[in-house]
Amino acid sequence: MEVGKSLVESIKSDKVTGLSADLLDLGMKELVEHDTLKDIPFFGVMVKTYDAAQHVREAMFAKKIYEFLAKISILTVEERATVINEIADKRDGMTRAGETIVSLIDRCDDHKKPELIGRLFIACGLNEITTEKFLKLSNIINNLYLDNLLALENIYQLNYFNKQEMSVYASVGLMNISIAKPCEYGSERSVDKLAEAIFEDGFELQYDFNEDARIIAKQCFDITPPHQVTLDELFK
Repeated sequence: MEVGKSLVESIKSDKVTGLSADLLDLGMKELVEHDTLKDIPFFGVMVKTYDAAQHVREAMFAKKIYEFLAKISILTVEERATVINEIADKRDGMTRAGETIVSLIDRCDDHKKPELIGRLFIACGLNEITTEKFLKLSNIINNLYLDNLLALENIYQLNYFNKQEMSVYASVGLMNISIAKPCEYGSERSVDKLAEAIFEDGFELQYDFNEDARIIAKQCFDITPPHQVTLDELFK
């Protein structure tokens, strides 16, 4: 059984339910041969293909997969199966669906990222985001440095990010860019006045976090917009 197919079967397995992060400190051989994991198809394949010469890479990959499976284990079997079935529909079959998830997890360059992708998978299983959004945002997570990713916890803090950081987020599709209106544009909103203001004062780019960034902040870091006090609440 190849790795992609075994991962699909693992995601759909009731043996995944209740996994915890406690086993992550084990070595590769101890991890894949652990009694808790021996009936999970993915780790069965890893035992058969274990190669001591490639121990470090295999250990890292197995632990990333375990981190992902442990995170999504809070979903029911049916919820997990629904997500992977929808991915299969969009990726021309279960084999391609498995390869897609394997590729996402294998590309993670830090132990934290499989957990974050797992959180997005959970949101998909709970119908809070679509499968298309899950795949898109998972790729964005892999394309960001971890520090930039973790900094999204501060998405609603005014003036927290500098222009260089904002350009990084824009490059992966998490910020929209527009041209800020020149300060001296004035109330006479003609094309000539705009051109004159830009010529004299130049213009600057304005960056705004978009819906994808807000979804990552919410689903991966439990960050939601600050509560806006209404007039009714103010004068209660």
